[in-house]
Amino acid sequence: MEEIARVADLAERLRKYFNTVGTAYAFFAFGMVICGYWLVFVSLKDLLYPGAPWSRVTPVAALAMWAGVARCVVALVKTAPKSRWRTEEGWREGLRWTVSFLAPFLAVYLAPLPDPRLYTVVWYPALGVSLLLVHLLLEREWISRRSVVARPFLMSSLATLATTPLVVYALRAGDVACSWAMALGLMLLSYYVAGVYAMYKASRLFS
Repeated sequence: MEEIARVADLAERLRKYFNTVGTAYAFFAFGMVICGYWLVFVSLKDLLYPGAPWSRVTPVAALAMWAGVARCVVALVKTAPKSRWRTEEGWREGLRWTVSFLAPFLAVYLAPLPDPRLYTVVWYPALGVSLLLVHLLLEREWISRRSVVARPFLMSSLATLATTPLVVYALRAGDVACSWAMALGLMLLSYYVAGVYAMYKASRLFS
C-alpha cells in the first residue's frame, strides 16, 4: 500500500509539473512569435507603405495577428485526438480564452483615441488586461484544482500594467519608434520572467 501511495503521489507531482512547465513554454513561444510578427510588420510597413498613418495600419495588423492565433488554435483542436477541447468543459474554457484575448483588443482598437500615435502602443495595456482576465477566468481555477503550481499570467499582467506609464511617457517624450520598441521589449522581459518563474515553481515539486 505504501508503494502504491508513493506512485500515486509521484504521478500527481508529474501532472502538476508538466502542466506548469507547459505554461512556461507557452510564454516563451508566444513571446517569440509576437515579437517576430511585429518586427516583420514594422519593416514591411516602412518599406511598402512609408506614408500610411499608424492609426489605420496598426489596428489591421493587430486584428490579423489575433486572427492567425485563433486559426492556429482551431487547427490544434481539430488535429488533437479525443481532445478535452471537444467536451463541453473544454469549449467553455476555449470561450474564456477567446474573450480574454479578444475583448480588450477590440475595445481599444475600435474606440477613437485622442492621439493617433497611441494606436502603436495601446496594444500593450490591452495585453496586460488580457493576461489579467486569463488569470481571473482560468488560472485561478487551475490553482484551485491544483493542476498547476504557479501564476505566470498574474505575474505578467501586473508587470505589464505597472510599466504601461513608462510606455506612454516614452511616446510623449520621444517618438513612436521609441515607445513602440520599449513596449515590445518590456513585453518580452515580462514573458521571460513569467516563464522562468513558472519553471522554478515546477522544479520545486521535486525538491
